[in-house]
Amino acid sequence: MAAGALWACHGIATMDLTLTSAPAKHRPYYVAVFGATSGLGFGAASIVAGLFAAGLPAGFEVLGASWTAIHLLFLASTVARGLAALTALPVEEHGARPVRAVVRALA
Repeated sequence: MAAGALWACHGIATMDLTLTSAPAKHRPYYVAVFGATSGLGFGAASIVAGLFAAGLPAGFEVLGASWTAIHLLFLASTVARGLAALTALPVEEHGARPVRAVVRALA
């Protein structure tokens, strides 16, 4: 349930950043490119993950714990998303408020 809420927030934030970052005159094109590249990236990642999973053994043990291919995919996804999140650190959105201010406003 928390993951669903976080993904919803992620979707709103990425669209908001796209809309506020694009010049008004070319906004429809920016949104279109954002949507197209997001779809292509998701498709490519799905294909690569499927090929990767197909090449892994059905199950194996590490430090006494039983693992499957899906465990490795989730681990790789977590690492890749963490690294990708680092690229967003220098992004500054005009008029943005720190998380602390938002939490204080909601409390």
